[in-house]
Amino acid sequence: DHQTCPLEALMCICSVVGGPDKGGIAAVSSTTTSITTTTMTTTTMTTTTMTTTTTTTTTMSTTTVTAAPGYCLTPSLGDGVDVSQCSNVQHKSTCSVTCVSGYVGDASVFTCQEGGWVGTINCATTTATTFTTTSTTTTSTTTKSSTTTSSTTTSSTTTVTTTTATTKTTTMTTISTTTTTTPLQCTQGLPTETGVDIADCADRYNGESCIVNCTGAYTGLPATYVCLPGEGRFSGTGPSCEEIRCQAGLPV
Repeated sequence: DHQTCPLEALMCICSVVGGPDKGGIAAVSSTTTSITTTTMTTTTMTTTTMTTTTTTTTTMSTTTVTAAPGYCLTPSLGDGVDVSQCSNVQHKSTCSVTCVSGYVGDASVFTCQEGGWVGTINCATTTATTFTTTSTTTTSTTTKSSTTTSSTTTSSTTTVTTTTATTKTTTMTTISTTTTTTPLQCTQGLPTETGVDIADCADRYNGESCIVNCTGAYTGLPATYVCLPGEGRFSGTGPSCEEIRCQAGLPV
């Protein structure tokens, strides 16, 4: 709808109004006021006088947005509040208002009533502080045939969130790791000469030692052998075993 304003009028108000059947478009009222001030100063004409005319024009324009009949304008609730669901809402209808990212607070339902809104929401800023504590406990058990290492790591993370109230959340994480290592049995590196007794070196593993002796009709000092870790062989020298021979006692 429109209306024609007389040319003689200094002020004209035109409006377009959309009702519920026009999509709920808000009405816009535009008011334009023109003020013209003319100042004329006239003096008697002489060789040193002149006539000065000063014209001042002031234009003021005011735009006012009002809700279409049967609707509410989108509410303005300040920083931290999301009102995107409350555009072009009809009277007695509702919309959901929430807090934006970086703010905390429960969502709220607002109701459009007689061109205004009824509802309450509280969105507060948050400050989170996180503390992490980690401790590790390691135990190792070695037997003749294997070495078992157990490692337990406990991590405690505490997050303190400060708003209008303070919330403290503690998360405990425990990681247990068990590793079993089977050492190599040493089967190589022992002397093989006649008269050598290697029985003590049977079933030996990483780092274990044993004694090699002379046996039977052989004599000599014993020798120590060590099973080298991770290699499966012995390290050592000797013994030097000599055969025992009879030197006397026979008839001449």
